[in-house]
Amino acid sequence: MRLSIVKWAVLLGVVVLLASTSPAAAGGNKVRICHTTGSAKNPYIEITVSENGWLNGHRSHGDFLAPSGGCAVSNVPTIEFTASPAIFFGYDTPITLTWSSTNTDSCTAFASNPESAWTGEVPISGTVTIASTGTTTYTLLCTGSAGSIGATASVLFITPE
Repeated sequence: MRLSIVKWAVLLGVVVLLASTSPAAAGGNKVRICHTTGSAKNPYIEITVSENGWLNGHRSHGDFLAPSGGCAVSNVPTIEFTASPAIFFGYDTPITLTWSSTNTDSCTAFASNPESAWTGEVPISGTVTIASTGTTTYTLLCTGSAGSIGATASVLFITPE
């Protein structure tokens, strides 16, 4: 069976149209991810991004590949973190850091003041009293199977008169 030139042109046009709408032609394959929102009520929304967007951006800040059941995650990590007192007047003032996290496997501590003893791996919940070292922001980063969460607590040193 021989096709006329018009039929070949139509067939070629369909092939070109299909090729131009394929994921590869649109800039790569797409992946469904659960994108973090920062909201406690709705912590993730499902979006579709390019593989490049997933590999070079989204995966590095808490997003994860969407499971077959969607992004309704019941094991979202949570954290509560406080420093007391929040304001102090002398270097001999002890600072008490208290934290608790849920749905986490590990936590790491950081402090803005390099003289602080608050650094490295810490339990997922606890209380510690450390020596004051001046105005400091304490940071806690905890990670679980559904992502990571961070919290900060600050103390302010006021020079006594």
